[in-house]
Amino acid sequence: MESKYNYFKRDISWLSFNYRVLLEALDEHLPLYERINFISIYSSNLEEFYKIRVADHKAVASGATESDEETVQSARELVEEINHEVNRQLDDRVRIYEEKILPALRKNHIIFYQDRHVEPFHQQFIKDFFREEIFPYLQPVPVSKDKIVSFLRDNRLYLAIRLYPKENRNPANRQPFYFVMKQPYARVKDPSNYFYLVVRGDSMEPRIQDGDLALVHKQDTLENGDLGVLIYGDEGEGTLKRYIQRGNCVVLQPFNPAYHEMVIRGEDLNHLHIAGRVVETKAKW
Repeated sequence: MESKYNYFKRDISWLSFNYRVLLEALDEHLPLYERINFISIYSSNLEEFYKIRVADHKAVASGATESDEETVQSARELVEEINHEVNRQLDDRVRIYEEKILPALRKNHIIFYQDRHVEPFHQQFIKDFFREEIFPYLQPVPVSKDKIVSFLRDNRLYLAIRLYPKENRNPANRQPFYFVMKQPYARVKDPSNYFYLVVRGDSMEPRIQDGDLALVHKQDTLENGDLGVLIYGDEGEGTLKRYIQRGNCVVLQPFNPAYHEMVIRGEDLNHLHIAGRVVETKAKW
């Protein structure tokens, strides 16, 4: 017996639900911070939706995988329908942010400089902040077809940059160079469980240089091969090394071949303390 009921498509229905989250940002009875938070929740939900649901549909649409629930053609049509609906919602997100949120922030004396003239009394502060707090951690990675493979990680923000050599002043002959650059921030769930360590010495070169910053997660255990911060002895100084277990001993391994491995075994293991695991490093220029 053929059903007389018509159902909404699952993914389109979910987009309608997420859109309702976005519309909460229009409620002027809510605190301003909560309205901004609703925009953030909407965006985070949408990102996860594309990473999981849309990725599955695209895999079917391209013929990379097969599905019992949809054909190649129906998957293509669904992805197109999803993109059309999302583009409409994103237009509303921009409108809500620019026409509702930004004016409300200005009323509370919070002003964002966005494609507008910076007041003279702010210019020097911005220049100093960029030079001292941001520029040292920017790491442009060159992108060149068939030469360099740049790995872009999930949940990170990147800038795509196009640069021209200064010595070539003829626009017609200027060959651009392309770079990608990760924004200088680390996404961590609980900041209280992390700390930054300034690397001293050259034992971890060439990968980690003297003066680099290491983001460390506080923990007292390490997996074999982890990069960790360890303390040897009751009054010993912290050291950043690769942690390797070999039978009944532990090896602290430097990257620099000019340095020897430190092998700890027997009762000496009782004097080895693990401070944390290195999550990522940032170059100090």
